[in-house]
Amino acid sequence: MTAAPLHTGPGPDGSSAASSPRELRRARQLETRRREVLDAAEALFAEHGYEGTGLDRIAADSGHSVGSIYNLFPSKDAVYAAVLERPARLLVEHLAGCAAAEGTGMSRLLTMAATAVTDMRAFPPHARASLASPAPHRSASHQREITGAMLRLYAEAIGSGQADGSVRAGEPADLARYVGGLISAHIHVDPEIAGRSAGTSLEQFLDVVRGAFSPG
Repeated sequence: MTAAPLHTGPGPDGSSAASSPRELRRARQLETRRREVLDAAEALFAEHGYEGTGLDRIAADSGHSVGSIYNLFPSKDAVYAAVLERPARLLVEHLAGCAAAEGTGMSRLLTMAATAVTDMRAFPPHARASLASPAPHRSASHQREITGAMLRLYAEAIGSGQADGSVRAGEPADLARYVGGLISAHIHVDPEIAGRSAGTSLEQFLDVVRGAFSPG
């Protein structure tokens, strides 16, 4: 008896049917290849910068051909944007965890500011620079998505703090931009990030944030 053909149309609930085993296997292979390319590219961009890193070197270090990379990314700019997206999305995940924590709105806001700084200390220099001042190689849509997610989380903590009396009055969305601005400014004076022998410590920075957003 001939086996019934694989159903590829919508299921009873209107959703797409599951991919075939072959399609799933191909998708896993593509994701593995993409991760290998980005791992190699991240290390190279961190060591040599954007201009000093070519697709030929990324191909050699990842074990894939330049043509294979072009099957995954349309350009070096696209590879760079994807590399920057990984730490940025990780930061958003960490900030979301802070926003969901117990405590006053001010305590959550301070925890988020501290988390942003400590995360950026761990990121490669090129990623820190991009988050502090978005590079032209990042796509506008990517920049808007990541920045918007961060600002919404800051605004959520601010709104909660206004409700419990721990944060000053003002439009939360506007105040959230000041939070982002303070964090971006601190990157340039943080001893660990800027590589300075002296600078503003994390504790001092959090005092600035606390003073700027405390009521009255």
